[in-house]
Amino acid sequence: MSIRVCLVCAALMALGACDGSSISFPVDGGKQLDELTDEDARAICHALKPMFDSLDDLMCTSKGISKSMSGGGSCEAERSACLQGESITKELDCNKAKANDLANCDATVGSYEACANDTYSMIKDVQSSVRCGASISELQALETKYKLPASCEALQQKCPSISIGID
Repeated sequence: MSIRVCLVCAALMALGACDGSSISFPVDGGKQLDELTDEDARAICHALKPMFDSLDDLMCTSKGISKSMSGGGSCEAERSACLQGESITKELDCNKAKANDLANCDATVGSYEACANDTYSMIKDVQSSVRCGASISELQALETKYKLPASCEALQQKCPSISIGID
């Protein structure tokens, strides 16, 4: 259960970007992803960074829940230790983002942004439900509630190699 919640979170990681109400890429939405410059790729990565912060929080909470359910300690203590340790955001170096990371992708920046926003919305929804003290039934209910957003399915059709994180 909490492992699957973590998988949902990990799936969302690839899109990254949240903390506000929406993600806004500082690149023309009509531009094709396979036409991006390295500067564009770095700008998109930076726009996605807040979502990784939300994912860090969600994954650390899930880790704490898992530890407490297995009798290994306090959820809050594990969550706190996790947040102080390694994280997606700490490992993310947007200065190394390259345009060729999105080569061979016949989709627009706007379609990627739509997928990112739909994913971010889902992350925030999951984040509001996954907390220390959550019951097994609450976590199990999340397993069936969330799936890859339609905007991301459409993006994956045009860009099979793009990593969305949720399958």
